[in-house]
Amino acid sequence: MHILLVCPSADYAVWDRVKEKSAGVTRKAFTVPLHLATVAALTPDEDQVRIWDEAVHGPIDEDTDVGGGYDLVGLTGYPSHLPRARDLGALFRARGLPVVIGGAGVTSEPETCRDHFDVLILGEAERVWPQFLRDFKAGRHAREYKADVYPDLSESPAPRWDSIADTLASGYVTGGIQVNRGCPYACEFCNVWLDFGRKIRTKPVDQCLDELATMERLGIRRVLVCTDNFIGHPKYAKELLRAMIAQNETFVRPLQYYTELTFNVSRDPELLALLADATFVGLFIGIESVNEESLKETRKRHNIHRGLVEQSRTVQSYGLPIHGSFILGFDHDTPDAFRHTFAFMQEACIIYPHINLLKALRNTDLWTRLHAEQRIIDRDLTFPDLSKADPVRDALSNIVPGKMTRVEMFEGYRWLVEQVWDWRNVEARILGFLAMIERMPPRTVDEVVRHSIAFKRAAFPRFPGVDMPVVERILAHTEARFPDMLDTICTLLLFACEEAARLPALIEALTVHIERERRLAAAPSRLARVG
Repeated sequence: MHILLVCPSADYAVWDRVKEKSAGVTRKAFTVPLHLATVAALTPDEDQVRIWDEAVHGPIDEDTDVGGGYDLVGLTGYPSHLPRARDLGALFRARGLPVVIGGAGVTSEPETCRDHFDVLILGEAERVWPQFLRDFKAGRHAREYKADVYPDLSESPAPRWDSIADTLASGYVTGGIQVNRGCPYACEFCNVWLDFGRKIRTKPVDQCLDELATMERLGIRRVLVCTDNFIGHPKYAKELLRAMIAQNETFVRPLQYYTELTFNVSRDPELLALLADATFVGLFIGIESVNEESLKETRKRHNIHRGLVEQSRTVQSYGLPIHGSFILGFDHDTPDAFRHTFAFMQEACIIYPHINLLKALRNTDLWTRLHAEQRIIDRDLTFPDLSKADPVRDALSNIVPGKMTRVEMFEGYRWLVEQVWDWRNVEARILGFLAMIERMPPRTVDEVVRHSIAFKRAAFPRFPGVDMPVVERILAHTEARFPDMLDTICTLLLFACEEAARLPALIEALTVHIERERRLAAAPSRLARVG
């Protein structure tokens, strides 16, 4: 068979256009389509597979040449990909091609997908994808397949990159490997533990090393270690890190890594030292809320054991910058939550905060509770004039908050993103992070790294909204005091430049949307609640 596997673009059309207009951005997507490459590897060798990632290879429409002779089209993605996936499903079905969809999005909300695709793959693919292909070839496939067990990750083959190998280094900021699945915590807003279980399942260390070696051979310099909780199995994490440190010494230059983990890491000095020595340059941590009652409400008590500022300082004292996730709109959040959150970000020096308004994902415990309380709104019915290209769509909460109005929630969000990406505040967080470092992580500064630094420095002035005097002060301070951290700081500055470039369109869109919310507040019957 000939199979086309497609990763739809997420619902960030305006942000994509901002990046395209910023001359400093050369790569089109953050990380490689690891999900599709794994599905490709689960496909029999006699079948030909082509991967198409819309973020890198371009959007598909009626006139797009994606090749011909396909017998099957497969789509995947997260909930944010589903609107585009439905459009693509209709497009390919109109061409007479059968369309199958899998991934975290459809697994979380199959009821919104059944009418739009020929086949649904629910859960993990290792066993059900091969079964579906056998049934499809025999002409007796079902409409829906659901994984009934959590597979051992030794069953997950090395990803198959051959069809897009030539675009990996040029198209993506990071490569990717998956090392575990599952999460031991049961946060109310999250579906990871529901979909993948609370027991951490780990991939054999030797297999992880082989996949990393492939990334390095394909020209990748940075790798996202894909997991919902890298330290969910601490003993395994330490074993893997020690092996990665040793492997890095065999490469021409060490790879750099990003991953996602919990604040529990702040209580394990050995783990922090290993992360630093393995050249991790960014840790995504779900801080979520600075309000202790909100953390209790959402069952994220593991963030409460020590003060959040103290935990942040401990992690960053190893030269490990935190990319912090924040959610506002919990039932215990008042309008003051935005001010308190900003104060924490500045004190803890969270250089790259990811700021979100609370959303109830379908079939999570949060969805179940708020749906029973009639506090979930249908965003498409409530805001039928909101285009898919509106920057507000990514921020658009679908809940009615408990201790503030929706107008207050969006006003607070607008104020917070303006403050966070004010260049003076960015400068304070970066210089504060550098001042926290007590154990300088090992860094190799060779010709390639110097070229990387020079490229980024040349890119900064080309971003709209950049404050070059601030950027130059940060760079001068880093060069004088922390020269080995210069490449890491330049990368963080690129993130800040991208956010600053995005900010005017976002603020303008939020201002328009706040007026929509005011009109709804004056006529609450127009607020379409999910029935």
